[in-house]
Amino acid sequence: MASKLRKYFPFFKANMMSVLSYRFNIVVWIIVTALEVMASLFLWIAVYKSSLEPVINGFTMKEMITYMVFANIFSFTTFASGTMESVTDDVKEGTIAMQITKPISYQIRFMFTTLGGLFIQIFLFGFPMYIIAYVVFYCIGFVSITSIYQLLISIIIFLLLIVISCLTNEAISFFTGVLTFYTNAAFGLNQMQQIVIAFLSGTAIPISFFPGDIFKKIVNFLPFAGMVQNPVLILLGKSPYLLEGNIIPSAYSYLGDGLLSFALDGIIVVIIASFWCVILSLFGTILFNQAIKKVTVHGG
Repeated sequence: MASKLRKYFPFFKANMMSVLSYRFNIVVWIIVTALEVMASLFLWIAVYKSSLEPVINGFTMKEMITYMVFANIFSFTTFASGTMESVTDDVKEGTIAMQITKPISYQIRFMFTTLGGLFIQIFLFGFPMYIIAYVVFYCIGFVSITSIYQLLISIIIFLLLIVISCLTNEAISFFTGVLTFYTNAAFGLNQMQQIVIAFLSGTAIPISFFPGDIFKKIVNFLPFAGMVQNPVLILLGKSPYLLEGNIIPSAYSYLGDGLLSFALDGIIVVIIASFWCVILSLFGTILFNQAIKKVTVHGG
């Protein structure tokens, strides 16, 4: 197994070098993202100040501010896939014919490429931003640490979910990219993908703020909740299954408020996120295997 995967590591290393070569672009995106987050925070502060209730849909103002900051850091540092654009270019330029004849998996190649970018972005930008934000919010009382054991569990589960979320986003990007075999609307598909993920993953607003209990249950059942909202809530020591609209009862209902309940909820989050990651990857594989049967390249 290791020998079969070894041939994909050059793609992992190549994207690492590529990300390092364009560090300035990432810094610019950090500044742009920070401005967007600030605008969002001002909006939420205004909402809470105009509300008569200190808790709205399971969030206090402090929790909402903390959530929005961490959710945007998570989406910025984790969703760095360029797979859709690469697949689209291969289809438009006709190089897809050469790619699919190589003795490697077209899909797994993109997976390792994306993981290479994730590795650099997390270590150079993600971890520093997480640590700084966590320390700042802890010092001003926005984040509390129940116990060191819960914090360690949160970090371990969070690290697992970073990788799973990245691979889930990669699976969605590959799936969307393969759709360009059937349509030339690559730009529209890319924009739709980004908007859907940002909205349904809880990056824009937590899913508990969505209208209608049935709609919230549907969204919580989809893979997007495990891509941003659930990992961030776990890191902040808040079980996502305690929020309104979840179809899965929290372990707190049976075991009470304790470390074991929190750990079980975290494990459930990991299992469900892993399930969707595998399912979406299989969907992409099936669609790709069907699409390449229709490929016709002239000339070259």
